Amino acid sequence: NDLGLAYWVKGETAKAQALFEESLSIKREIYGEDGPDYAASLINLAGTYRESRYLAQSKVFYLEAIEILEYHKEDKPEEYTLALNFYGNLLLEGRDRNGAYQQLMRALEFAAPTLGNNHPAYASTLTNLGRVMTAAQQLSEAEKYLQQAAAIYQKSRSDQSESYSDVLQLLGDLYRQQSDFGQAETNYRQAATIRERFRG
Repeated sequence: NDLGLAYWVKGETAKAQALFEESLSIKREIYGEDGPDYAASLINLAGTYRESRYLAQSKVFYLEAIEILEYHKEDKPEEYTLALNFYGNLLLEGRDRNGAYQQLMRALEFAAPTLGNNHPAYASTLTNLGRVMTAAQQLSEAEKYLQQAAAIYQKSRSDQSESYSDVLQLLGDLYRQQSDFGQAETNYRQAATIRERFRG
């Protein structure tokens, strides 16, 4: 799994996919098909198929992983929340905004009492809800979700993270759509500054 992730980060999706499939087969033999480790391999494999634009196959793997994690969600609340996020993002890519919204709200409602509303996975869910609302042109709702996510990153001192820069970029896009070019530029500049720190 780790080697597969290394190839994936390098952009070698085909190699990563082959390694994830091998890892899935090994975990199936050792642990069976109902454990969190098996679900983690399914999620990684789903991600490679999603990146390769095989969205139907990716959906199958995400749904299988979510079904497994449903039984382990009390012990693995972050993994369950993120799995719902991955699936919600996949649905958004397939232009199923209603389906994406339902999965992300499911994640948000689960994460709030289990992880708390300052957890990074909760912030990620808010960010993704912002994406859905932006796609639906419900910009005031999108801004609300994105501002909440930004506040969590600031409060947790994660305001120099790539996740925070993504939120700033999305806010910049949103303000540009609203013709608020001053606010858009401010957010774009902040996002670019954070990215430059990661690069160098």
